[in-house]
Amino acid sequence: MNIEVKIEDCLIQNNILVLKGYTVVRGLDISKIKREVIIKNKTTEKEINIELKQSLRTDLSYIYIEDKINYDNCGFDDIKINLEEFSNGKWDVFVKLEKSNETIYYERVEVKLAQFKTKIRKNIIVGEKNKKIIRINFDESTQLYIQVYDYDK
Repeated sequence: MNIEVKIEDCLIQNNILVLKGYTVVRGLDISKIKREVIIKNKTTEKEINIELKQSLRTDLSYIYIEDKINYDNCGFDDIKINLEEFSNGKWDVFVKLEKSNETIYYERVEVKLAQFKTKIRKNIIVGEKNKKIIRINFDESTQLYIQVYDYDK
């Protein structure tokens, strides 16, 4: 099964990480597939699950026209991640796809475009009383993760 998960843009607005993109399962109608982002603390195993809601992307049917399948709903609404909700530790970001309650894909999110990596690779200080430092970064240069530390002047 050929599955493509693309993060096309990343930005941070008011302590919210926003991811934009699409998921295509070549040869399958995406409306029959449940899609979600899972952000998992590597140490505590705590998870934050965000369901991916369909968003119209007519360009995808054109890009994959040889498949003769309508991929117009393979886009997803912007993923909004409140960085203030994270406890200390390293948080890996995954995409999970399920069909008929069976997982068909569970992989870490990869961001391959350098201009997006440069735009979000930074330290952010969040929180009113208990300040935290949030670092958005990449393992092996492509796999997105979020690192959280206590803020110490």
